[in-house]
Amino acid sequence: MNTYERAKNVLAKMPGYETEEIKPESHLWDDLGFDSLTMIDYAMALEDEFNIPMDDNEEYERMTVQDIVEIIEAKRKLAA
Repeated sequence: MNTYERAKNVLAKMPGYETEEIKPESHLWDDLGFDSLTMIDYAMALEDEFNIPMDDNEEYERMTVQDIVEIIEAKRKLAA
């Protein structure tokens, strides 16, 4: 399973999110209705899934799912 699919599955396990509504171009806040608490929950779940730290970042509110995937992939390359 690729990084996008894994990140999508993590989000789909959170209450209120359906797999079908999650697309790479979906904005976390505008399209998926994230707020700061949801972002913290998602970041923590991603940390568990990928075993990488996800920094607190105000830029997340302007990001898409694909942006998060790219951050994860960059962090995983640095850790390798």
